[in-house]
Amino acid sequence: MATPKRSSRKRWVHFGDSFTRVSKVAPALGELTGYMHLDASVPGDNSLTAAIRSGSIGLKGEVLGGKIPSSGDIEVLNFAPHGYKMLEQWDYNAEILGVRGILILRSTDGKVHFERNRPGHEVDAPGASEIILDPTHEQQHLGQGFHTNSSIVFAIGRNDLDTQQEVGGLVDHIRVMIDKHPAEQVEFVVTEIPPWQNEKIGTPEREKLDAWNNRLKEEFGDRYIEPVQWVLKHLEKSLSLADKRMTRLDRPSVESGVIPVSLKEDERGHFSIDGGKHGPWECTKSSNACTWCDARSQLAE
Repeated sequence: MATPKRSSRKRWVHFGDSFTRVSKVAPALGELTGYMHLDASVPGDNSLTAAIRSGSIGLKGEVLGGKIPSSGDIEVLNFAPHGYKMLEQWDYNAEILGVRGILILRSTDGKVHFERNRPGHEVDAPGASEIILDPTHEQQHLGQGFHTNSSIVFAIGRNDLDTQQEVGGLVDHIRVMIDKHPAEQVEFVVTEIPPWQNEKIGTPEREKLDAWNNRLKEEFGDRYIEPVQWVLKHLEKSLSLADKRMTRLDRPSVESGVIPVSLKEDERGHFSIDGGKHGPWECTKSSNACTWCDARSQLAE
């Protein structure tokens, strides 16, 4: 297959976490723009795991006992890179030494297991074996931006910050995904890391969040967008677009720099579906960041 010159401007894949998943921003943007916006988010995901499942960074692990059994499952341990983590609520399609199956963190023992899709021959797996997450087949979707020449929305970093990672690692993981994309020129945007409700302006937690977002802005320039800041600066319009009335609690939220009460889904501070629907669209229509905004001519103003 020839290397595509440019990623598709009409097909976007969102590499995100729970903020993307809970607010359902990807299908909402598809509705607003007329372009295809696909949700490849994983709640709890960090940027390293996103880079691994995109195929941009390799993953290895040791199969317990050095053999993949002919059926059933087997523990996999000693992952490299060491920062890779599995999430209990999420299973990954995976392939090890040509054997396809599911990589899963068992709640019963807290260990990662590889479960074969179907019985077959026992396979020797000495030492560290390459693990392919979401291999290209009809069921995979988490890495589809890199297999289908889509443009990318990088909405990651929240969990890197929450788990005491380094912002430099986040930047590196985004850059390696850009560099490894199959297109010679990839269209992409990087979104700000949204605040939790406890990260109010003036708190140490907010200072750290702002420092991370400033770094992303420095690194990615006009490809960096701030949906939350747009909502905070345009509260009345945001509420109107979401068909909400302002409450006495919304203005204090804005003054504190966190997502307004009427536009959040839960106490921690995820956007609601209505709250998260318009920010990315509105904040990019007047910028150079987002070529999906070419679609605005298709919409009734």
